[in-house]
Amino acid sequence: MEKGVLLYRKIRKAAQYLRTVGICGGGLRFGGSAEISLMADYLIGDSRSGMCFSEALMGIIPGWGGITRVLVKAGLVNAAYMAKTGRPVFAPELKAIGVYNDIVEIPFALPKKQKTGNPARDEKNYLQALEDHDDRAGALLLPAGLEYATCPEEKIPSVGKSERKILAEPESIEREVARRVNPDHYAHLWAKPLKVVDREIAALGRPLAPQSIQAIDRLLGSYDSAKFDEEAFIHKELQADAALYRDPRFLEGLSALLNRRVPDFRTP
Repeated sequence: MEKGVLLYRKIRKAAQYLRTVGICGGGLRFGGSAEISLMADYLIGDSRSGMCFSEALMGIIPGWGGITRVLVKAGLVNAAYMAKTGRPVFAPELKAIGVYNDIVEIPFALPKKQKTGNPARDEKNYLQALEDHDDRAGALLLPAGLEYATCPEEKIPSVGKSERKILAEPESIEREVARRVNPDHYAHLWAKPLKVVDREIAALGRPLAPQSIQAIDRLLGSYDSAKFDEEAFIHKELQADAALYRDPRFLEGLSALLNRRVPDFRTP
């Protein structure tokens, strides 16, 4: 985690002297892969891309400054939504809340691995398809990134604070979190494979780790816009995340994630 924050410091130091632009290719970015992108001043998103802070589904929180950087780019309520619900947010909404500055429309789909009965050949063809896809997508994304890295700053699209979309009202976020953070609401589903109970989980939402929500509430509760020090806040975020790795409920959340089953977040 210290290495992630060290990377943040290097990128933010570079941003004092030059414009930092991140390009977010297609697909959903989870955890650190989203946080690294957020370290840049400006973000250009693939139209098929998205971000998800899924840590609260496991029992930790973003530890590389993800919450802090969304606070800076999209405001307190949107940061709370992304960190506490663990729901994915896709390109159009990322632009509407101020995380993305612009979106590049990519008119073709991400490759999928074929199943022809020859696994070795399917893997080889899939890897080649991914390489070809990256070349095609990059030919559209990289020029846009270069344009925004070199054009006058006033020409870069942005969303003002008063214009930002709010992903959900605070009361709505709290109602959802209160429902999903109670382990007993999932007692009839504990340890069952997600694919077996997909309808129930779709209705209830994925269970949230209580210790994660408590840590996020404490972190966001300490936020003061008038005295906000970004690097100091990121250090608090890192410390809050690090403490959660000692909680035995994290091992339950991690095991459930890897085995695609419903976790039991009751206190051991």
